[in-house]
Amino acid sequence: DMAELPEDCLPLADLAYGLMQRDPSQRPTLEAALAVLRPEQGGVGPSLSATAAALVGREDELDAILDAYHARDADRPSVLHLRGLSGVGKSRLCDEAVSRLGRVATVLNAKCHEFEAIPYKGLDDLVDQLVLRLCATPDVARAQLVGEDVAHAARMFPAIFGAFPELPRLPAQSGGVDVRERAYAGLAQLLEALHLERPLCLVLDDAQWGDAGAGHVLASLLTPPLSLPIFWVLAYRSDEVETSALLQQLAPLAGRDFHQETHIDLAPLSATAAVELARRCSHDVDTLELNELVADAGGNPFLIEQLALHGARTRARVSVQDVVRARYQELSDQARSVLRTVSVAGQPLEQQLVMRAAAVNDVRATVATLAAKSLVRVDGAGPGARVVAYHDRIREGVLLVLAPEERRHCHAALARELLAEQSVPPQLVASHLHGAGQLQEAAQYALRAAEEALGSLAYQSAADSYRDALRWSGEDLADVQAVRRAYADALHQAGRCDEAGAAYLRATAGVSDRRARMELQRLAAEALLSAGAVREAFEILRPLFADAGVPFPKDSGAALRGLLWATAQVRMRVRGDLALGSRRVDEDAAFKSALCWSVGKGLSNIAPVEGTVTILRSLLYALDSGSPRAIANGLLFVGSGFTPFMGSRPDDFMGLARRIADADESPALRGLLHVAWCQRGLLEGTWDAAIEHGDRAVLLLSSAPEPTAWSVAVARTTITACLEYRGRLGEMRSRSEEFLRQTANSGEQITFVMVTSAVGFTLGAAGDAEGLARAIDDMRRTMHSWTVDFGMWDFYRLRLEVLERLNGEQPESALALVDAAWPAIRAANLLRVPVVLPAILHVRLAAEVAAWCARPGDRRLRRRVERTRDELRVVKRPDGPALALVAQAALSLASEASGVSSGSGASRAAGASHTASSSRAREAARAELERALAACDAARLGAHALLCRRALLELGAEGAAADDKALMDSLAAHGIADPPRWARYVTPGFGAGQLLRPLT
Repeated sequence: DMAELPEDCLPLADLAYGLMQRDPSQRPTLEAALAVLRPEQGGVGPSLSATAAALVGREDELDAILDAYHARDADRPSVLHLRGLSGVGKSRLCDEAVSRLGRVATVLNAKCHEFEAIPYKGLDDLVDQLVLRLCATPDVARAQLVGEDVAHAARMFPAIFGAFPELPRLPAQSGGVDVRERAYAGLAQLLEALHLERPLCLVLDDAQWGDAGAGHVLASLLTPPLSLPIFWVLAYRSDEVETSALLQQLAPLAGRDFHQETHIDLAPLSATAAVELARRCSHDVDTLELNELVADAGGNPFLIEQLALHGARTRARVSVQDVVRARYQELSDQARSVLRTVSVAGQPLEQQLVMRAAAVNDVRATVATLAAKSLVRVDGAGPGARVVAYHDRIREGVLLVLAPEERRHCHAALARELLAEQSVPPQLVASHLHGAGQLQEAAQYALRAAEEALGSLAYQSAADSYRDALRWSGEDLADVQAVRRAYADALHQAGRCDEAGAAYLRATAGVSDRRARMELQRLAAEALLSAGAVREAFEILRPLFADAGVPFPKDSGAALRGLLWATAQVRMRVRGDLALGSRRVDEDAAFKSALCWSVGKGLSNIAPVEGTVTILRSLLYALDSGSPRAIANGLLFVGSGFTPFMGSRPDDFMGLARRIADADESPALRGLLHVAWCQRGLLEGTWDAAIEHGDRAVLLLSSAPEPTAWSVAVARTTITACLEYRGRLGEMRSRSEEFLRQTANSGEQITFVMVTSAVGFTLGAAGDAEGLARAIDDMRRTMHSWTVDFGMWDFYRLRLEVLERLNGEQPESALALVDAAWPAIRAANLLRVPVVLPAILHVRLAAEVAAWCARPGDRRLRRRVERTRDELRVVKRPDGPALALVAQAALSLASEASGVSSGSGASRAAGASHTASSSRAREAARAELERALAACDAARLGAHALLCRRALLELGAEGAAADDKALMDSLAAHGIADPPRWARYVTPGFGAGQLLRPLT
């Protein structure tokens, strides 16, 4: 009779069976035997030769990894990049490093697989291990982690519910990027809890196959405010960086100081190490043949091992593909069936599922044989043990051996067995159904996968699954129009705005409902505007507005005329006794209002005049519709003061909007109210109040159930501008860098460029010339494909370019840049935009003053400076007149300095007269500087005021050296590393030429 063995005895039975094989080469190796007899030393894994290979010629690299861990930064993440070609030994080195690091740290170790079908590929396994660790912590400690952010993280990684079953199942909401940020924060909270117990090390092997969703998460965890002092190891193929979705998400972080970086490039083995490895793998090959084999392998450990193992039997020099083919052919039928099934699967699968799909009787014995031959690897033990190809080159080689029909047969068998399982990822089923040629069934599972991905906030994966469903089915789906719309929505949420625009347009095909078709066209234009494809967006908007019966400006002149007309209409129609909510909403007018509001928002940072007139029309249609919310939106835009020609009415508009917001109690509307006050503060120069309103707006908008990305972006960019004027550049930098990462994830290229400009400005202040140049390059690269004329983003790039030239003591080049751009600035009507006008004049004045200081005898240039100074003097915002006074003081100082002559002989009398005149000039300059300082203090221009104080010290105040040190410390605290150099731009004239020398 057959006795049924206990489950824990089955590995011993497999080992005994393997040891009884007649052919010694088929018996388990020492390592395979030890994996069963001494499981604490590891599971069934690499063969003896593989273990030896990890220790040959890689001692220095192993030491470098351990040294990097011990030298990790205590205050920020440390990232070690382990790079090399396929087969060079990255995984083996990682395994050894994990073993060593596990003695001093908590190590979570995961591996990406090329064909793994799951969102957040690679990170999902790390989170699974994190959850297992957290499950072992006391209940009290875990209870302290329960919160809304962790609940959002559980949406992203459902395994978290295993440690926190009491977490609420949050409903899906359309908050987009904002919701993902909450999930990232929740994940960081869980990692921090584990890190507080013991140093935490996270290892991700084959990171080149991670997806974009995992890249977003990882980028968030490596940048403030979520960054933790965790030691990360990323191992990946060096020749696949450019095509890796995960690594491309991390590329913008390169070279920045968000985290400590170490790079180890794994080179081929030295000749000595390569020969030693070959000798260990094949003891019966002479030295001459070993040298020939090593030369063939090019120092690649995997190739050396495979060639040595094969060459020891055949005495023939062959390629790796030849070796894999030969080793595959020499296997038994059952072993070949298992190996090809595992290779087609492309990711770890449970042994029992492999057994059924491969149709073998004794999967354990077969797998043990393949493991002993270093053809497969087994992860884990018992019923849950999973099988995967030992190396990707083995998997790739086997796939090349298989005929197309054999592949289809394997895919069909895997799909059949997966469908019989419970809780199998639908994308995994879909991929194998597709490989089997069952396209309609694959499309249905792709739709399920898309819905599941949306639920876990994996918008990139959702978009890919919707795309697959449409392609595989030939768009022969029950509700194909809904799927097309869902595909476009997922692309937009994933930040792939240009693709989303095209997808929305394709989704209009076959849509008979006029309003639904127009909505899709509106969404297409909105996505294209976000991607910088402005001309393409206008080609959609003009016929769309005509179809809706709404005027749309055909050029800037028409836009300006429309602005005057719309302003007059708003001033006449908006009264203090405006009746709100007293009649039924006119749906046609409400649609027109929503259309104008949506498009106007997108245009406001691209074509300010066109955007303003479109939003004013939104308000007029809202008044026709009777919709309080739509009326409030328009009132808040007008009340923010950004609309010219309104006189004193903005206060009335803000009061009316406040009434609606108080009655509505919507977080989104109340947040927009604070956004408007924030913008109003920027326009009026009340920087601190604006920052306070902006922070309040972001807090309210983050709790709103509807999408609020545009409102949040306006608030945060306005806060950034106010921080700049206050001179709080250190805080400006930290806020901008955090927002920059989030903006990059959203795909909003216009906002990304503007935030990049803010980061570049602060890098220039910190004396980081390379960082400033990198920011300019990032802006150029992003804007390269835009189809749009000169706009505000071009001005912000120009500002950085001027700053770069002035910091580099190239005043003539800086002025040439300004002169070349000036016609485009005028044509874009930017001089009519109140909020940007002072900044434009400031840039021009800085370049003109610096150029004049370089050639003070140029009277024509002096007159240019005076004209720009006078234009700045009449700007209504307080920084304009203050900076005009600063420029005037700088002119006086420069005139005095350049007029001093070293005269001799007969000119001594003239020299004495000039000395007296120079003294009077210095006194006049000091008086002008004192007025400028008072104006800067009144306008709360922190950095400008400090630089004025330092210029006064240079004019001869007592105790100047001691006071200068205090001022330098204050400037450093503001984020300014080199005040004399920085003053060339930020306070026009000071720092140019010989001014603002270090005081002694």
